[in-house]
Amino acid sequence: DWKEHFSGQPENERYLNFVADKFDLRRDIRFNSRVAGAVYDENAHCWEVQIENGQRARAQFLIGAVGILSATYMPPFEGIDSFEGESFHTSRWPKEKADFSGKRVGCIGTGATAVQLIPIVAQEAGQLTVFQRTPNYCAPLRNSEVAPETQAAWKAKYPEIHKRCRETPAAFMHDFDPRCTLDVPKEERLALYEELWAQPGFKKWLGNFHDIMTNREANEDFAEFVRNKIRERVHDPEVAELLAPKDHPFGAKRIPLETNYYEEAG
Repeated sequence: DWKEHFSGQPENERYLNFVADKFDLRRDIRFNSRVAGAVYDENAHCWEVQIENGQRARAQFLIGAVGILSATYMPPFEGIDSFEGESFHTSRWPKEKADFSGKRVGCIGTGATAVQLIPIVAQEAGQLTVFQRTPNYCAPLRNSEVAPETQAAWKAKYPEIHKRCRETPAAFMHDFDPRCTLDVPKEERLALYEELWAQPGFKKWLGNFHDIMTNREANEDFAEFVRNKIRERVHDPEVAELLAPKDHPFGAKRIPLETNYYEEAG
């Protein structure tokens, strides 16, 4: 059973361990193993995989499922190796809680992980400085606990949910509005935008008018709505403009989902 609509790392880890135990998956997994290479054996009609520790494995099929975001990028900042303070990378976050109480903290970047990190660190740090190159459109996550009756209703509809996700471009339950953005009167458009904005997750992106991502003028209409939402939440008008993207369309980059990011940022 899930506690929240958008589960955190500890709950995700518990779920993965539960699945591994239930289906006895660990017997087929080699942990802490880095693949050094793979060669197809034409005679045996199988792959031979070399592991850095010297072990080898043979298989009929080889699936390269390493993902596209697994490699950590470490910026080549001058002095990074001689820095005597604490430093963290969000992709290698320590399991033990980091203590920022009363400290001067610098956060480099305002990407997907930064917008989750900044509001938490800001509550503890004595001083937080955020270094931003390019602002992103961010949308409220609106996470909440899942009521037992809601969870039971979801489970009863699993086949229907799975079928629906297979039929949508991004494997979400959301449907695009079939109307063209600019064919809808302004007041009605704004009413839909507000309705989407109040919803959790990606619905404000994937449940919007269908031409948001194909019509520049339609995209700009919603982008300005988002920028106004940023301006409403950031106290300092100058900071608000720095956080309001104007150099790329809404949805051209992944939309980071946040909780209290703009309130803490400005």
